[in-house]
Amino acid sequence: MPIAENPSVAGSSTSQKPNELPQLGAAQLNGMLKATSGVDLRMEGGKLQLRSKLANDKHIYLYCQREFDRHELNLVLNSQFELVCGGDLDLRTVFEFRDGDGAKISHQINKAGGRHSLAIPENCTTVRFGFRVQGAGEAKIEAVVLGNQIERPAALAVRSPYLVLSKQYPAYDDLYRYGFLHSRLRAYKKEGLVSDVFRISKDAFGYREFEGIDVATGDAELLRSTLQAGQVRHVLVHLLDENMWSVLRDYLHTIKITIWIHGAEIQVWQRRAFNFEGMEEQEITRQKRLSDKRKVLWRKVFSESNDNVNFVFVSEYLLKEAQKDIGVRLDKSSHVVHNFIDSTIFRYDEKNEDKRGKILSIRPYANRVYANDLTVSAILELSKRDIFKDLTFCLYGDGELFEETTAPLRAFENVRIERRFLPQPEIAEIHKGFGVLLSPTRMDSQGVSRDEAMSSGLVPITTDVACIPEFVDESCGIVVPAEDYVAMADAVERLYSNPAEFTKLSEAASLRVRSQSGYEMTVKREIALIQRD
Repeated sequence: MPIAENPSVAGSSTSQKPNELPQLGAAQLNGMLKATSGVDLRMEGGKLQLRSKLANDKHIYLYCQREFDRHELNLVLNSQFELVCGGDLDLRTVFEFRDGDGAKISHQINKAGGRHSLAIPENCTTVRFGFRVQGAGEAKIEAVVLGNQIERPAALAVRSPYLVLSKQYPAYDDLYRYGFLHSRLRAYKKEGLVSDVFRISKDAFGYREFEGIDVATGDAELLRSTLQAGQVRHVLVHLLDENMWSVLRDYLHTIKITIWIHGAEIQVWQRRAFNFEGMEEQEITRQKRLSDKRKVLWRKVFSESNDNVNFVFVSEYLLKEAQKDIGVRLDKSSHVVHNFIDSTIFRYDEKNEDKRGKILSIRPYANRVYANDLTVSAILELSKRDIFKDLTFCLYGDGELFEETTAPLRAFENVRIERRFLPQPEIAEIHKGFGVLLSPTRMDSQGVSRDEAMSSGLVPITTDVACIPEFVDESCGIVVPAEDYVAMADAVERLYSNPAEFTKLSEAASLRVRSQSGYEMTVKREIALIQRD
């Protein structure tokens, strides 16, 4: 029976009933929100009715007229909430987190429906709350319930001897959070290897599901009690941290542990110093301190591990980099297995020559690692050239830097900009309409989204940094010098001017990914490693 349907509740702690939880009720919200052009508000049958006449491509924000102290919204020890409402309106909650000086730190937007967890910054003291309304429709709001309604079990009842331990996992409203892990587990499941996912967090305990994978959220204490119960024989860890290791180290002699190393969790700050640009000195100091703590942790992990522990690096580059930075020499306990690229989803369709002028970018806009500013600069450079009128561009993504980064492109009719995350099937469908991928980077340990596009036959234009030469060369793409957006523009023009080269590279890109990161080279090898005695 799936874990979400069969939690162990022996010794569970008491939880609050829904009507006992703190909440913002319909009447309370009605008193704090103001109607605006295109959106009407009214109380009806004890519910707050929102009626929107906005165009489908338009949206507005409705914020409460006052800010809340964090404790007022029960967001000190709790981070979960649920918007209880019905209707057909595209309605989303907006939480804006502010520090003691009233400055915005970050925000989070979630679709209506279901329980959500908030990523609340530690230095948050006040919260601005509101709604994002898009398009036409109606919604009837009962309340915003601020708390967790599920009882916390003493230990999880697991279905198999394999437990996946991770800090994050994708959700229907957060598709990009550890998508590489979801691809693995979906493939494992097809091979008959079923594993439960334990998302370790300080968030309130809860169960959820994502595309057939059950996910339990719990703290280090629940992880310890679950391992102590003796059902788990092998823990599969993704993005290890101190919290995880403080528990795992006590089971090194009784449980097998395989730790995947993806990059950010082990890299020292010097590898990502470019992120410090524009950052305040206090934050730079904090980031360096966190990096030093990670280095101490990994030295401890490598020195304390025994034959029950294996390490899987996603690239040769990352393995060599980690050994150099941490100051260790790894032997038979280390393995290199790339992230799996599913060619049944990202299928190769032969690209016609006309696709060479259709250029795509799908990236997060969370920080400077993704080098989206170089993509924008390359497009601006191309706008000065004669071929620009023959090209079309589309940029998909989301994140704190999205609006600022893409703003210079909004005047161009041949540049489409869409601020949203995309599920894998939709990405694969979008790939069919394009021939070239702009995918610069400042640091990468593999580059899953680039490889997915290559699998679909897009020709990548990327930068010669970090692991890139391990995955892309002139036989299957174009690699330009770091930070050189003019060279990126030159590459676009080169492909457009040489249709035969474009079609040759397109096919080669797909073959490269299938031979390097296909099923046999990734999933099969990982399953063999997991099941090895």
